[in-house]
Amino acid sequence: MYITISDLELQGITGENAYLQALVDRSEAIFNTLIGNEEGILTQTRTQEFENICNVSSIWLEYSNPTSLTSVNGSSVVSGDYKFIGQNLKLKDAVSSLSDFPYLLTIVYVAGYDQAPDDVKQVCLSLAGYLHNAKNSQGISSFSQDLLQVSYGAKEAYDYIEKTGQSSIINKYKTFYAYSL
Repeated sequence: MYITISDLELQGITGENAYLQALVDRSEAIFNTLIGNEEGILTQTRTQEFENICNVSSIWLEYSNPTSLTSVNGSSVVSGDYKFIGQNLKLKDAVSSLSDFPYLLTIVYVAGYDQAPDDVKQVCLSLAGYLHNAKNSQGISSFSQDLLQVSYGAKEAYDYIEKTGQSSIINKYKTFYAYSL
């Protein structure tokens, strides 16, 4: 959880707890969508698979702030056999995909933040404020009935974030990955 109901109340956003929790959840979900990481940025074990890799010793990991490498292709890894430089995993020895189908290189590692960084909290508070104000000015923030659904999604929220000058924070936490020989 990046922000809490108490954080909203400190910003002057009030209402029933269910409504405030919905604002918290929606703002965090929009943030995760904007950065391209539905799982979020908090610490957890991550698994990444790469197809048809041959003799790679440097891999750009998808998730920010990696802290430890658990295994490569199911084999445990000793801490001296790798290092992290940002999201870049540098392996002491090159690795390849498994020689049997499905020809995958599987990396299991721990990455993320123990608690949300302050800039992420600020963006989520801004998004919650945006959603709250949009609801108050237009009467709804989302509505669905049968096949009809109306909601304020990530596009509108990103436009708002861009207008407030916070898009650089979104870009800071976007997930990218690549590998090199």
